[in-house]
Amino acid sequence: MQSTTSCGSNNSAIQSTASQSAVPADPTRFDRKREHWKHPMWWHMLSRPEQLAKIAAADKAVDLLWFVHGLSFNLIGSRLFCDAVEKIKAAPGYKPCHRTTLSTSHLAARNAEANEFKIKRLQHGKQYGFLVTSDGWRNKKRRSYHNFILVAANGPIFLSLKDVTGQAGTAKAITDEFSEVFETLDESVYDRIVIGCTDTPSANVSAWKSLEAAHPKQIWIGCMAHELSLLFKDWVQKVPAVNDLYRRLKNITIWIRNHGDILTQFEEKLRAQFSDKRKWTIKPYMPGDTRMGTIYKLADRALELKDILLALVTDPRYKASAQAAIQGYNGSTKAENRIPKGANGMYVDKIADDILSMDLWALSTSFVDTAKTCLYFHRLVDSNLPTMGKVYYTSALINKQLKVLSSSSALAKEMYPFYEKRWVRWHKDVHVLAYAMDPSYQSHSLAPNEKAAIKRVLKRLRPDTYAKVLIELNAFKADVDRFDQCEWDAVDCHHAYLWWDTMGDTLPELQSVAVDVLSKQCSASSCEFNWSAVSSVERKGRLGLHCETTNKSVNVAAMYHLERQTLGSGVHMGLPKLDEVVGVIVEEAEDAAPVGHTIIPENVVNSEPATNVERTTEEEEEEELSATNRKQLAEAQKLLYADWSTRDTLLDD
Repeated sequence: MQSTTSCGSNNSAIQSTASQSAVPADPTRFDRKREHWKHPMWWHMLSRPEQLAKIAAADKAVDLLWFVHGLSFNLIGSRLFCDAVEKIKAAPGYKPCHRTTLSTSHLAARNAEANEFKIKRLQHGKQYGFLVTSDGWRNKKRRSYHNFILVAANGPIFLSLKDVTGQAGTAKAITDEFSEVFETLDESVYDRIVIGCTDTPSANVSAWKSLEAAHPKQIWIGCMAHELSLLFKDWVQKVPAVNDLYRRLKNITIWIRNHGDILTQFEEKLRAQFSDKRKWTIKPYMPGDTRMGTIYKLADRALELKDILLALVTDPRYKASAQAAIQGYNGSTKAENRIPKGANGMYVDKIADDILSMDLWALSTSFVDTAKTCLYFHRLVDSNLPTMGKVYYTSALINKQLKVLSSSSALAKEMYPFYEKRWVRWHKDVHVLAYAMDPSYQSHSLAPNEKAAIKRVLKRLRPDTYAKVLIELNAFKADVDRFDQCEWDAVDCHHAYLWWDTMGDTLPELQSVAVDVLSKQCSASSCEFNWSAVSSVERKGRLGLHCETTNKSVNVAAMYHLERQTLGSGVHMGLPKLDEVVGVIVEEAEDAAPVGHTIIPENVVNSEPATNVERTTEEEEEEELSATNRKQLAEAQKLLYADWSTRDTLLDD
């Protein structure tokens, strides 16, 4: 299928033999390696000028469709558009239906087809079980929605969209919504829902207790991507140095992007610096309210452009443009807000002063070095991939890294307590169980507190057979020779749940739990991805659609993408490899350690966050820790890391 040309390009074979014409040439039309579009007999009976005239008319019609309705240019090469053109060509008598027919009977027919495919995917997904997740969104007319998605090992399955405009978002309301969704599912599908995951406002956290009481074999946890995003938010809002860094970098970005002359000079410096044309579009990062890890992206991009920014503000042309911009600003603002002149008679340029200040770059470097592993952690969990087995161990690695950095970096020392507080919030017993069963960590011994956490969660997942599971888990951890080297090598290139499904027949009870837990995600990212489909349906000019119409449209789109996606092969082949991201975190943590000090213990004994620190809700966390909580946290830390300082054995590869 051609993917980069307009619908008129189906006549590349004719145009390639044509002489000079008024129709602009498109080099992609003459690519003989591309699939040629078939032409009816009447087309070959036309003269060449007639053919070219029809091609030009078709191009114009498509161009106007795109430009008038503001369609994305990428759509011209989409599979759906090219397929529509092919199908229309194959049906000479085709005539587009009326808008009412399209929005009723046609939409209903496509929705029915999508539901048929959904039933097949639900039946297939029962093999490894499901994670259920939900999230909220509001359109530009302030209509509020909740979406509900089941995430199977081979991808997310959209269930429904509910209009909750004007409804109270209480814990009871959230519990009732999930219960209503569960009632629409086949009982065999409902029985395979293992884990529920939502964001962590207080209403959701309260709803988890009700949901676990109503559905005894389900475990409810918070979204890890959301928690890590809130960690970055904590750093920006509550660490003065990071807040100052964010403000200065944001001002630099806005200053350059909002002044045409300065932006032009920046682009000239950029092209002179990079020979790779793909980098010529790089600009200082523009932060957004809903983007995750904004402060890290700001600092990382600024460091990448450091030499260019320094060259920019030392250029005499920049100084002239900056002075003119400041003068224009002073002429249109109140006297108390005007920028003063310095001793040299020129306006004070705070942006240039910041860029030339070495403390800005030192602070940016320190922040990036400290926050890098948390950003990698966010990348790890912000996906539909089965990351449950990596959360606990990765949290322990980052905790140790930040603890070591805090002994030599003032910024890390300020940032570290917020990570500890967050870890207390997001830590769940199921994370410990997943870590214990992950074959990547088979050689790691378990501490008593970790064994207790595993027992608690197994009592919920397997109330009748948890003792057998514990016995088999001990056998798995104690006997590496149970599996030969070839089987252990497979751990490095396949996801853990697939490894257990294939290799774990000798430990059937443990195998059953392992495939159920290790095949799960640990975030509500599927819901976030789904909001893109909702927003594309309820875009400008379509905000008055009925919820049912939006629901059907999103369902058709979601099932189409699930059918077409290559995520299934990616999951089964272990791409991208989760252990590669964990490996990067390990390397970053090792680099942070002093000479002669090994940061990675041979297991994560006592790495679990203290249980005597009260978990706070999202609203309560905005308040400072009380003196009592601070004392509890300090005492817990002493117990938490008492034996880590003496560990000096690296993990076996």
